[in-house]
Amino acid sequence: MALHIDGRPAERAYPTTATVRNLLASTVLTAIMLMATAVVAQEVPAGGLEVAQAGETQTFSIPSQPLASALDRFSEQTGVSFAYTTRQLEGIRSPGVVGTLQPGQALAQLLAGTGLTFRSTAPDTVTLLGAQTNEDDGPIRVGPVLVEGGALEQTVRGSDVDPFMAYETPGSVSVITRERVERFRGISPADFLRDTPGVLSGESRGGGAIDVNIRGLQSFDRTPVRIDGARQSSSSTRGYMGETTRTFIDPDMIGGVIINKGPSSNLQAAGAVGGLVEIRTLEPDDIITDGKDWGVRLRVGAITNTTEPPPTGTPGGVEIGRNSAIFFTEVDPRLTAVFGIQPETVDFDPDLLGAERGGPERLDRPGVLEPTDGHVSLAVARRFDKLAVVGAYTRRNIGNYFAGERGGFDPFIEGSSQEECEEAALYAQVFPGFGFDSGDPLVCTTKESYRVSRGLGEYRRGEEVLNTSNESESWLAKVEYEFAPGHHLQLGYQRYEADFGFIFPSNLNQSSLNEQQELTRTEIDTLTARYRFDPLDNDLIDLELNVWHTSQFFDEESLAAYDSYIIFETRDTDRVGVELENIARFGNVSLGLGAAFSVLDGDFNMFSEIGDVEFIAIEDIARREEYAFIANVEWTPNDWLTVSTGFQSVGYEQPATLQPFGIYEIEGEINSTDGAWVPSTSLVIEPMEGLQFFASYAEAVRLPSETELQRNRSFQRSTSAGPLEPFPEVPGFGPIGPEHSHNFEVGGNWLRRGLFGTDDALGTKLVYFNNRIDDYLARLQVQLNPDARFGTPVVVNLDYARFEGAEFSSYYEHDRFFADLNATYYFDVRFCRSEEIEIGQFSNAVPSPICRSSGAGERDYAKNHVPPEFAANLSLGARFFDRRLTLGTRVRYIGERFGDNLRAQVDRQTGEISEPRPEGGLNAILWESNTLVDLFGNYQFNDTVALDLIVDNLTDQFYLDPLNLSNIPSPGRMVRANLTMQF
Repeated sequence: MALHIDGRPAERAYPTTATVRNLLASTVLTAIMLMATAVVAQEVPAGGLEVAQAGETQTFSIPSQPLASALDRFSEQTGVSFAYTTRQLEGIRSPGVVGTLQPGQALAQLLAGTGLTFRSTAPDTVTLLGAQTNEDDGPIRVGPVLVEGGALEQTVRGSDVDPFMAYETPGSVSVITRERVERFRGISPADFLRDTPGVLSGESRGGGAIDVNIRGLQSFDRTPVRIDGARQSSSSTRGYMGETTRTFIDPDMIGGVIINKGPSSNLQAAGAVGGLVEIRTLEPDDIITDGKDWGVRLRVGAITNTTEPPPTGTPGGVEIGRNSAIFFTEVDPRLTAVFGIQPETVDFDPDLLGAERGGPERLDRPGVLEPTDGHVSLAVARRFDKLAVVGAYTRRNIGNYFAGERGGFDPFIEGSSQEECEEAALYAQVFPGFGFDSGDPLVCTTKESYRVSRGLGEYRRGEEVLNTSNESESWLAKVEYEFAPGHHLQLGYQRYEADFGFIFPSNLNQSSLNEQQELTRTEIDTLTARYRFDPLDNDLIDLELNVWHTSQFFDEESLAAYDSYIIFETRDTDRVGVELENIARFGNVSLGLGAAFSVLDGDFNMFSEIGDVEFIAIEDIARREEYAFIANVEWTPNDWLTVSTGFQSVGYEQPATLQPFGIYEIEGEINSTDGAWVPSTSLVIEPMEGLQFFASYAEAVRLPSETELQRNRSFQRSTSAGPLEPFPEVPGFGPIGPEHSHNFEVGGNWLRRGLFGTDDALGTKLVYFNNRIDDYLARLQVQLNPDARFGTPVVVNLDYARFEGAEFSSYYEHDRFFADLNATYYFDVRFCRSEEIEIGQFSNAVPSPICRSSGAGERDYAKNHVPPEFAANLSLGARFFDRRLTLGTRVRYIGERFGDNLRAQVDRQTGEISEPRPEGGLNAILWESNTLVDLFGNYQFNDTVALDLIVDNLTDQFYLDPLNLSNIPSPGRMVRANLTMQF
């Protein structure tokens, strides 16, 4: 049995503590040196303190698991009781113990690496102590990763995220452990997200960053990513194809990831209508093992299937759209009259299309086992009395990869006469000026069409994919200091530098300008300071302060359509944020209050050459001040019921005078009054240990981003010579306003330890979600001038967008094997607007359907944010030779985009159009459903040296990732080897 000295049960599945925040220090590296020399190092006891029954030996078989449950297992086996506080064990995972040992030795192994030691206080009672003191203090672990639990938060404090945490937390939460990041890091930064239910990354193969999509919501801070509590994301234009919001991090620097899906009253998620991603970087406990006070981790790796990028301007791929051969053997007379189409029969030669742009050297793929690139990283950590430091460096060199050679799209397709007739019939309805009677359908019974497939991939099988290289360096330094009981401080510094391939999607999707371009340069500096004051003797104070600063520099060069348009762009931004919150506990009631403030500032320089004409733009990015407030109340009347409610408010301000291009001034101060308080509430019922049912309703308000505001100001500049409006008004739409999310969820968790024996555990989660975003912001091609041939791209508020679906996840772990299964299915995706809005490229365009599943209309960003209708992932693994060898496989299935239709869908009986024909300006990028198989293996030679061998895309499939903005295939078969030495 366990004895609790604070009156709160340790097995609570959803404790209500929040993340650690600490003060900002602009000279972190100097602080490391000063503190390290000022503190006298003291060795940490190895746990060899006296324990009851120390002279007897017993056989132990306690697998790795949360420390609280491991201690319960130890108590059942030895009869020893433990005295500890709940907060001492929050988030700490035990490495387990196996073998015939004395109880004292077994307990020392059970606590190895946890930062805790113990002391015998009675014949059968042991008190857990903080590892650096002989007093009954909590551990000095700081810098937790956040996971939401009810209205308040839960913290993660081990050297890795507990994989079962998601099944102990009520709500839509996913966990990515450090082990999983290391195993499935892939070749692109976004690869570690790939098998997380409901989570994808947009444009994952071009740009060297992640752009997180949670349940169909993406970009413009709909789903913010925080690294150690700081935000460093930035928006980048992709021409006609929209925008991306990029976040950069090297996988070797990741210590764990928690993803909260849907809006919440979490302070860090204020204004996020889609969810929140929290990434924790390495901490001392990730490097220091086995109760030591120091640790070193050296990792080197090699990969195959890459090559050094060719010289700038080298062409590749195939050409789309321009060359095609269409032959009718029978033609409706009206097509002959209007278009001059005549019946003909021609022997077709695909070589006549001249589709290939890349030479044969682009197909010079290296051997399957030939190492071509690699990476190296070094991390060092040291723990003193109340001080711990860690430093890390990573270098990664990855060239352009090669596409797979099996399956995929054939670049030449044969057209379907029925589909072509339906498209022609649609033309008759949309363009009555052609003289067709829409009630009299066209007839063309046979037709052959050969073309390079638009939207179905622009590379040959097995070809080098240009502009996919990434050369990066990363630095990390952290200081953790407990300068007094209950006072925890963490200072951190991160630097990321990279030269990576930049893909300008408009070049591919509009004009097939598929060439190697100059690499893009990015430099990012991040400073974080996180402080927590949590005295054990005062439940009214659990205070957290987080201060951070990020500085970013980007230098991009791109060739636009037909080699006639060159853009050189640089961007410097600075963002500073401060967050403060406190949780006060009054018995079974907790009250959380918080406030946040951030400032975004910077400048943007662009130089363009259009033929012989040069254009220079020097633009100050509008200084943007954002603020947020939250209030949460949580009530736990008994052990099986928790009720919580919360509120949040967001807003922003900008200065009175703004000069976007140094020409126009915005008059008046921009003050958002739309950030009203919005509620959230949740109910958790736990009828028995390990079983939870939960339901929640949460709202969130996202204010228009500066990118969205600036697009409409650009429209104003082109239509007016006067002062710009703070909120540019589009005729017929009014000024743009905030998005308002309404998210309802219901689901359950089941976690059972010891399901089939004493050394296994099973967790399952099932969640239904329905997220409706009123006034969803979309970019549309609006026909503002009836006499103009082309519409104008502007940002407007739709009536709403909705994403409805279900997620299932399950994880089973046994001492000898493990399995992970998850799936996501969407019941409904729709973007809805008023029927009277006319959107189109031509002057005689007619209203399209009120609600659509593939974006709101022409040029809408969301066309390429719509997720697959169904996706599933299965990982299986087994351990051999006393757990030294691990072998396994992962199978991933990605279905087709929800409701995706390139061609018009015309009801054959009524003639009604259920989806409009393909629209220009922004193409929906297609991907075929695909099934990928990966293999992984790990061999632990000894306590120091381990080897990982992974084969990605075993069957060498040619496929496209979902949510790409360009038609580039993903990597073919790739072998990755990593050698890790940890001392």
